[in-house]
Amino acid sequence: MEDEKLQTEEGLPEQQTEGDRQQESDGQQSPEQSEVGKLKAEIDALKAEIDRKRKEIEFWRNKYQQTVIRVAVINEATKLGAINPELIFELIGSKCELVESDGEQKVVVNMHDSSDEDGGTEAYELPKAIMKLFARYPYLRQKSSAKGAGSKTSDFSPITLESLKSLSLDELRARKDELERLAKAMLG
Repeated sequence: MEDEKLQTEEGLPEQQTEGDRQQESDGQQSPEQSEVGKLKAEIDALKAEIDRKRKEIEFWRNKYQQTVIRVAVINEATKLGAINPELIFELIGSKCELVESDGEQKVVVNMHDSSDEDGGTEAYELPKAIMKLFARYPYLRQKSSAKGAGSKTSDFSPITLESLKSLSLDELRARKDELERLAKAMLG
């Protein structure tokens, strides 16, 4: 009996020690667990870096596309005789997109089709879109003079803030429709 009691008492501290060890191991990570934690933190940092790089690449891709579109619109508008090629870009630049066709990049313009009763948009190649804009707003394009063979002169000067200040009241009234069309075109 006493031997059993003694064994029980001797076994008890061993069990407590085992339980204490279990509690200690719960509070502290094993070397494998701490290594896994470090790896997870490294993976999270790499994911964040990849995401940041992806956003940066997207930013520069968009910047490149905007620059290509801007240059294409201004060059084409200049070739087609725009009075102010920058204004043409302001009017249609936001409707342009760069597409790849037959292995080369082209700029297309998503414009409202006036013949479409639903007011839908259609994609036009850049020269055609600019010509449609000129057809809608003829004052945006230089007119050929009958006197100067081939030389382009404007029927009237382009409207700028400076030119508005110099116009008389009668001249402003005469160009009222033009000013309204220009304002509508700019406001979209």
